[in-house]
Amino acid sequence: FFFVCFFFFVCSFFICFFFFFFFFKQKTAYEISACLVGSEMCIRDRNENTALAYYNLGTVVEAENDKLDCLENALGVYKRIGIENETTASIYNAIGSLSEDEKKQQEYCEKALSICDNLNIKSNTYAGINYNLAILNKNNGKEVEAKNYAEIAYNVYRKNLGADHPKVKELASKFELE
Repeated sequence: FFFVCFFFFVCSFFICFFFFFFFFKQKTAYEISACLVGSEMCIRDRNENTALAYYNLGTVVEAENDKLDCLENALGVYKRIGIENETTASIYNAIGSLSEDEKKQQEYCEKALSICDNLNIKSNTYAGINYNLAILNKNNGKEVEAKNYAEIAYNVYRKNLGADHPKVKELASKFELE
């Protein structure tokens, strides 16, 4: 009798395993996050960890629309809970970089820079924001502003990464610095 029960249990397990993995569609990370993170609106809107989850998901999702959705969700949560930090600056910068609207690019990158300036952040995030603003201004024919932003990015990257880092060399050659 024990052997029959054990055999029945093992067969049931393998049948369930087979149905689960072969008949159910596997979900993407974005689909899973929508289920996990968005299930409780009142909790989701007040939790910094939720914002970080959206932000982290936005950095790994490949499709630009999904990436933008994740980053905008993260920013929305941060706004609702009233937090401005280096991560929110990074989110503003990323949304600005992904936007096709030049006015929105400029606005979001400047907001990111404002957050860094208010918090006295001089990290690689700050340098990246200045670099993006340098590119935006250069593309719009504003050479003086572009060079000013590029010099700030160059100095921060050089201090943090060293003079031989490819990012430092790229900035020096692209904006004729040094």
